[in-house]
Amino acid sequence: MKVLFIGGTGAISTASSHEIVRRGMDLWILNRGTRNHRAPTQARLINADINNLSDSDISHLRSGFWDVVVNWQVFSPHQAARDIDLFNGNVGQYIFISTTAAYRNPVRGQLITELNEKGNDYWSYGRDKAECENIFLRAHRDKEFPITIVRPGHTYAEFALPTNIMGLGFGLIERIINREQVIFHDAGQTMWSLTYSTDFANGLVGLFGKNNATGESYHITNSSSVSWNEILSWYGQTLNIEINRIDMPTAFIGKYSPRLGPTFLGDKGRDMAFDNRKISEAVPDYFARVKNTDGMSRTLEWHFNNPDLIYYDPTIGMEIDRLIDLYNSLGDVQI
Repeated sequence: MKVLFIGGTGAISTASSHEIVRRGMDLWILNRGTRNHRAPTQARLINADINNLSDSDISHLRSGFWDVVVNWQVFSPHQAARDIDLFNGNVGQYIFISTTAAYRNPVRGQLITELNEKGNDYWSYGRDKAECENIFLRAHRDKEFPITIVRPGHTYAEFALPTNIMGLGFGLIERIINREQVIFHDAGQTMWSLTYSTDFANGLVGLFGKNNATGESYHITNSSSVSWNEILSWYGQTLNIEINRIDMPTAFIGKYSPRLGPTFLGDKGRDMAFDNRKISEAVPDYFARVKNTDGMSRTLEWHFNNPDLIYYDPTIGMEIDRLIDLYNSLGDVQI
């Protein structure tokens, strides 16, 4: 099987790249080459920017037949339409990596299925992914474009530490170690699902070549959910440090932080628990093998052992401090 990954070396995709090679498939990776140290040595690399392809790049992509194409870098309707034009007629199965953030306002206490309404009211990322899904499904209906939609949730890898604040990464651990305040949104009571990247890879690659998956959507997540209080507190317990926590309503974050608010209102501040029967029926051996505590332990070990490879945007910490100072001065009466 000849597989093309566009991307392939990120937090979600790296494990999938290695799973493809492990199964003996012919993997090609197209990306800009900035993180190819994570790519399998057996993969064939194409150094190109999917958003700025040369004529020779386009000719190369169109010259042969791809059994499966997975583009990890489609975030806008324009990019979805581009890929339909680029691959229609020379791909057996195109997999669009969407997101569980595409769902609109899950109901607390109810498991999310693939039939839940889409269209994120707060976060443009989820809203744009939902519109991309619509574009691909119209192409399937009108042009027989062989689309399969996959919706990962919060998927992490050993080098990508999960936190409730997007982009904070190992900055969370530094805040805990330095006794800086850590935000627990809604007192940490929101329920959340974490999926380790190797588990996601098993579900994704298991869909390859399945004709009955064409035109279908699957979320690939951990069926178990835990509270953010459990997730964040685990770090403190493992580090043997009492977290200097501050409980802050999601509504306050949404009102006073244009940078952090959309991801809390449209994602981290919602109960996200999933019914995985559909992916389990399509891929019978799919289930989340890696326990949260084991996976999170791997992330801590990797980060402490690879200090030179750690990067996160320091301005995120500055925004957290600004928001905490504002909350301490105003309180939640201003929500």
